Amino acid sequence: MKSRNKSKKSIRLGGGEFEAAGSEARLAYEGARVGAVTASTAPQSVQHARLLFLNAAAELEASILESLRAGPYQALLTVSKPGRLLFDWRHVENVVELRGLRNSLKKWAARWYLIDPWCLEWALQTISMWSLNPNFRGWFHNAIAVGRLETENLTVDLGRWDPSRESRDGFEAKAKAWFEHALKEYCDAVEAQSIGAGLKRTPEKRSREHFAWLARFQIRGEKPADIWRFHPVRHHGSRRAVEKAIKDLAQFIGLTLRDRPI
Repeated sequence: MKSRNKSKKSIRLGGGEFEAAGSEARLAYEGARVGAVTASTAPQSVQHARLLFLNAAAELEASILESLRAGPYQALLTVSKPGRLLFDWRHVENVVELRGLRNSLKKWAARWYLIDPWCLEWALQTISMWSLNPNFRGWFHNAIAVGRLETENLTVDLGRWDPSRESRDGFEAKAKAWFEHALKEYCDAVEAQSIGAGLKRTPEKRSREHFAWLARFQIRGEKPADIWRFHPVRHHGSRRAVEKAIKDLAQFIGLTLRDRPI
């Protein structure tokens, strides 16, 4: 079993330790359709990274969510029945009656260089949640979880303490040692089960700053050299390191970088 000693700044994308590999995730999502709802095809680690990027973008520019509420949200209210949630961007693209909503979302997306289908889907699901709960704040996205295992509960019989034959310290030491042994065996078994089922270990992102760098480049159009020069990130390496982090993260989440030199 891998060491649990992790950097405090590292993030395990997806939240869990394992997830369905890309092909398995796509297969599981295909056909997962209920009415006008189709779940996104990306693995949970990618979905998590997308949320972190969008949060960084909204923190950088509050106008992203404000303009989403002022434009596409208002357009949604004119075409969507109360209680009806539109979660599938492909559905909006193909329905003539939703042309106004579609155009409003595309205009919003072009303004912020968030033109990829997944960005539009997140925006659509967010305003749909706002229509259901006007007090909801931030981004919303619904995805069907795939690759989950049915695992047994961890149950450990630590025995009983007979205070006439054993000291409290002695019993506590014995019980803790047995629990640690049982815990390790349980976790090792679940990890082996996960790998045997074809799941892969979720990736880690070593620094949250990479999401802020990508947001600065994509939303504000800042050059990597300026991000490196004017923000407290020099200890992470050279300007080239900032460029690489931006490119790598954009590729991971499926974001089309804005048209400017990098």
